[in-house]
Amino acid sequence: MQLQTKGILYLIPNFLDETNTVAYLQPRVADIVSSVNHFIGETEKNIRAFVKKVSPLKVQAELEIELLNEHNAEGNLRNLIAPLLKGKDIGLLSDAGMPCIADPGHQLVRLCHENGITVVPLAGPSSILLTLVASGFSGQQFTFHGYLPYDKVQRQKRIKQMEVDASVKNYTQLFMEAPYRNNQLLKELMEIGDSKTQLCAGIALTSPQERILTQSIAQWRKTTLDLHKIAVMFAMGK
Repeated sequence: MQLQTKGILYLIPNFLDETNTVAYLQPRVADIVSSVNHFIGETEKNIRAFVKKVSPLKVQAELEIELLNEHNAEGNLRNLIAPLLKGKDIGLLSDAGMPCIADPGHQLVRLCHENGITVVPLAGPSSILLTLVASGFSGQQFTFHGYLPYDKVQRQKRIKQMEVDASVKNYTQLFMEAPYRNNQLLKELMEIGDSKTQLCAGIALTSPQERILTQSIAQWRKTTLDLHKIAVMFAMGK
């Protein structure tokens, strides 16, 4: 009797901006999306929109979609890997960019490793790396903090520590905020940041409005920029 082969979990990169076309992805991504019918992601709407753009001939009614987000990650993982254990391939998506970064997808990947399931990452756009390489800061050593603490005291403490790590240790510091809070975060950085601290903003990356701006906090204080509801990756460096 032949043993059943386990499926493969593909980590599929999503677009960073809704204006992007399939030209922003390597051809292998389209090949995998065309061959897989089972997808896991944060929101069904975004999964269906991505599949339709990348593989327009695919029949949407045949898609099997499961959700994995901050609301249902705990206790749901075992059910999600069940098809993989039965030999079915699955594509894991994030709402934007690479999966498993600032979303709970990493928990599913860990469980796959624990159960001997092959995990295949596909190369794609990452706002972290795009901002890092375009910032002018060191790419030798860097730290990604994800979303900064919501609590004001803890957030300001984190900002001051990032300044120390950037200036003393020469570790580039990358972080982000919910788009509707970008202006508030930028204002806070201007208020408590050292004038000499270098700050980069990777704004609307890969979109027609893309802009990457690196300058000192002192220069930022003289800059008028509205980042409200715009995807931004921040970097602090030396």
